[in-house]
Amino acid sequence: MRKTLSAPVPTHAPAAPQQFHRIKSIAVVGGFLDGLYLDLADGLNCIIGARGTGKTTILELVRYALDSLPNAESDAAGRKRVETLVEKNLEGGRIELTVETKDGLTYILSRAAGEEPLVLTEDRQPTDINLAAGGLFKADIYSQNEVESIADRTVSQLDLIDNFEAERIADIQARIQQAEANLAHNAAAIIPLQDKLATLADELNQLGSVEAKLKTFAAAGGADAQAINQAHAHKALRDRERRAMETTDQFLGEYLEQFDGLANAVAGQVGTLFTRDMLAGPNGPALTATRQALIGCGQEVDALIQQARERIEAERAKLADAGEALSLAHAQQEMAFRAIIEKHQAAQGQAAERAKLERLRN
Repeated sequence: MRKTLSAPVPTHAPAAPQQFHRIKSIAVVGGFLDGLYLDLADGLNCIIGARGTGKTTILELVRYALDSLPNAESDAAGRKRVETLVEKNLEGGRIELTVETKDGLTYILSRAAGEEPLVLTEDRQPTDINLAAGGLFKADIYSQNEVESIADRTVSQLDLIDNFEAERIADIQARIQQAEANLAHNAAAIIPLQDKLATLADELNQLGSVEAKLKTFAAAGGADAQAINQAHAHKALRDRERRAMETTDQFLGEYLEQFDGLANAVAGQVGTLFTRDMLAGPNGPALTATRQALIGCGQEVDALIQQARERIEAERAKLADAGEALSLAHAQQEMAFRAIIEKHQAAQGQAAERAKLERLRN
């Protein structure tokens, strides 16, 4: 009898390959190390050489390309040291890294001295990926003696811990900056209000004595007290009406001034940003189309602003007419008030002071 032997069926699935980022190659174009190309192995790589052969320079160039420089706030000197080293070695050239993400995607990181890093696809097409967000490719790189210095600096230790949640912390930091901007805006608006509150507080402190004296005047007058008190109440009301009309006219005038600052704002800004050399450059057609679209938008906005101005000016003219009519009515009512006061000699002597107190209360 013949038997067929077969290998036992495994009872567990093979382990999945480890997922991690890796740098596939390092290249320098231009500068002191022009033509340098290092094809890195998948595992551990070690650069060996005598003192001064460029081992540290290679490390710092990689760090620069990945935008993993020391924190500008906690280690400004360390950041400046790396930037100076890079500038002296690149001399107008660039460092390029070919990286493979843990998801198997390949990108080329290209950065020149003093410029922001560019993230290119494998066929060298530009992308809008931002290395600073930390979502694409992240590496922990430390300069010579930097690890030892972290143990002595609390701020550096915090930066090291923050690296584990860089994306979340960046989002929180952006929200903090927005909150700070809102607080600064609120502070600018609150300061004049505080001054106004202080003025009102002083006036309120006087209000009690003013009302007490007005009550004294109201209690006087004998049998004609009701007519006199009503006449003074109407006079105080006329003062408030006049103030309301004047304040409204002042508000509309200030509102119109705000529109003056908005007129032609878009066209002026576009003219400053899109210069002639940009429009004549290789991207001129695209920039010209963008510029024209913005100018068209600005013209439409300016037309709407002009409509708003005309509407407010028309209403302000109506307000002026209404103010003139109200002033005429006030003049007639003032004559009637004086006639009532003149009939009563005692009230006539108090009329000026009472009117002054009514204005203070208003």
